[in-house]
Amino acid sequence: MLLSKPLSKPLSKLLRPVKLPSSIAWASCRASSTSVTSSTSSNTPEVLPLISPHSIYVWGSSSNSRLPTVPSSSTLLSPRKIPISAVNEDLGLDNSWSLKHFRVGKGDNTGFVFAKNSGTEDEINRTFIYGDDKYNPSREITEYPPSPTSDPSKTSSITSDFLVDDLVLGPKSFGLIARSKADSSQSALSWGYGGDALNGYGQLGLGPSVQTDGQYNVTLPSPITSLTEDFTPLTQWQIASSHTVGLSSSSNEVLTAGSGQFGRLGNIDAIDQLYFEPVEMLSTLPSISWTQVSAGHAFTLALASDGTVHGWGKNEANQLGLGGGLSMDVYNMENAPNSIEFFEINDIHVAQVACGYNHAAALDVEGNVYVWGGKSGFLSPELVTNMEEKATWVGCGHNFTVVAAESNALYTFSHGGSSGGVKLGCLGHGSASGDRTPREVVSLDESLIEGKVVDVQVGWTGVGVVVGEEE
Repeated sequence: MLLSKPLSKPLSKLLRPVKLPSSIAWASCRASSTSVTSSTSSNTPEVLPLISPHSIYVWGSSSNSRLPTVPSSSTLLSPRKIPISAVNEDLGLDNSWSLKHFRVGKGDNTGFVFAKNSGTEDEINRTFIYGDDKYNPSREITEYPPSPTSDPSKTSSITSDFLVDDLVLGPKSFGLIARSKADSSQSALSWGYGGDALNGYGQLGLGPSVQTDGQYNVTLPSPITSLTEDFTPLTQWQIASSHTVGLSSSSNEVLTAGSGQFGRLGNIDAIDQLYFEPVEMLSTLPSISWTQVSAGHAFTLALASDGTVHGWGKNEANQLGLGGGLSMDVYNMENAPNSIEFFEINDIHVAQVACGYNHAAALDVEGNVYVWGGKSGFLSPELVTNMEEKATWVGCGHNFTVVAAESNALYTFSHGGSSGGVKLGCLGHGSASGDRTPREVVSLDESLIEGKVVDVQVGWTGVGVVVGEEE
């Protein structure tokens, strides 16, 4: 059962820290993309290597061969174990390469970043993406084209010249946050689908791009030079269907790019943005520091250091949590940020937010989880009351939610119906049916005698869990 009153019982111990996702995704738990740690105020994301990872457990859809060793177009109703050694073998890597990042995207893609020492003090990274190759023609990401001011005959090597701090997988677009080995400067790079006339342009943040068959597609990771020129390094970012949202801790700005339809960009006008621009209304709140951003299909949530949550974009399914009627117009939207008053009125300090396709969830500092939207009847945040333990992290898929608990267990539940994701077995309970009651992924729990969950990734139609051992 779901109620609107928060639990009053405090935590008996500190919450395990959670690494907030970047592109849905930061949409994961390394503990979404994400051992998970809290977001930092540094210019680059805090990157913690996974703890001796030895296996990945996956369930949900495996369309377009997006999961290693799993046949294409498979539906996994329960967690399937994939040893890291099997991933290494599939990618042609020997056992000297260890897993650094694992990502499940909002589209038919998963990503891996492997690392090893080259025999010196220098770390070498190799980055791979499985899945739909229409917008990502190369499985391994190795280089990016020169900037306009450099030698046009040369490309830069992501493998040897940079350390990959984050890999972001949207439905059709991709991103990297990379750090130069030479001077530790940060670069944000993007590639893939850049928009079209119907859905809007600009979500890569690269400015005008080359048009192919009515679409703007970029085949190689390309530096987002406008961020570098403005000295605005991204701490985290998420790529949605037609827009992108980023957070820069150094400038304390939330930035958006892409389609302006349905108020996605938060700047009132419905004009597409080809470059990242600050959400101006949030910039007028100088006493607030922004700690996390999350993007759904056509809406965005931003979390402030004071525990308040601000949202904008499409609201036809009450995904902004603002209340209102059950019969929302399909074009209902908010083109500028609005605070979710429920949390403020009830004096609830939110620690993390997550966006699904058209629903959302939040975790407060006491370990309580709230959900809203998805045409579920939850017009504003509703407390999940039927979990037996406190939560440490929450993530959202297409129309389902994943919760990590203090005991190392994972709970999943849907938001009604069997469409989008739930019908693909994303709850991990052995059935393709939806279930609005949070239930533990029991088959995963039985497998965890070999280690602990150190990372959880939630995509639109799939979930991945990295299991490791503490040293």
